[in-house]
Amino acid sequence: SREFLLFYGESLTYRITVRDGTSEWQSGEVTLCAEELPMSGTESFPRINRMLRAAREGSEDTLKEELRSYMKARDAAQSLFALEETL
Repeated sequence: SREFLLFYGESLTYRITVRDGTSEWQSGEVTLCAEELPMSGTESFPRINRMLRAAREGSEDTLKEELRSYMKARDAAQSLFALEETL
């Protein structure tokens, strides 16, 4: 089994192939779209989803705000972990 992570606006198309000795069976194509994605919260996944949504909707101000927020959180995490490594 495989696990996939879909972000806002993404879809996944797949088909299943089963081989048993000399025979083979293949399903038709299936396309999945994430129906409900986390949009709230301060974790990276919802922040990225909000940026993707803002870009798709053409909301440049919101995109810039979300990008600034994402970069501040990323920088804070990087400095925190750098500090832990020196302890």
